[in-house]
Amino acid sequence: VTGVQTCALPISLVLGDQDRVLRTLDGITFTTVESVNIDGSNGLAYGGGKFVAVSTTTAKNVRISQDNGLSWSIGTGRPGYGLNQVAYSPSLDLFCAVGDNGRIFTSPSGTLSWTARTSPTTANLDGVIWDGTAFRACGGTAYLSSTNGISWTLTTIPLAPDGKGLGRITYNTQSG
Repeated sequence: VTGVQTCALPISLVLGDQDRVLRTLDGITFTTVESVNIDGSNGLAYGGGKFVAVSTTTAKNVRISQDNGLSWSIGTGRPGYGLNQVAYSPSLDLFCAVGDNGRIFTSPSGTLSWTARTSPTTANLDGVIWDGTAFRACGGTAYLSSTNGISWTLTTIPLAPDGKGLGRITYNTQSG
């Protein structure tokens, strides 16, 4: 499993190996839907009435579903770089995708045309989230934040004693 995402409707999608997409309405019964059809599928996000899947391949690295994951099409204006993860900000109505070499791209949900953003790092960014106030991205020793998806601030985190850096990131929406 490389990604799980829900939307406002009681629908969850699970993105797995070999571009497999599973769909569930209850979290118990899963059905296979059309393949996302991109090699190296990594990230999945929902926003603006669309599911967006990203991939580490460059030729077909963004796929979009506007029918709750039943069918997928290639996104327009795709970045020419592999992407590792994608997140959505409902307050900004903006998708943000990250990739290797510090690459950051944003897309308004209505257009899904992607714009490269200036990154303060060249680290491989493996994760990105929206925490309700800012996008947060990480990879290696880099931890980045942006309240608008355009301007990014870098915090450098020391490597763990075993020499490993940051990978994925998540956010707890529950208090306490």
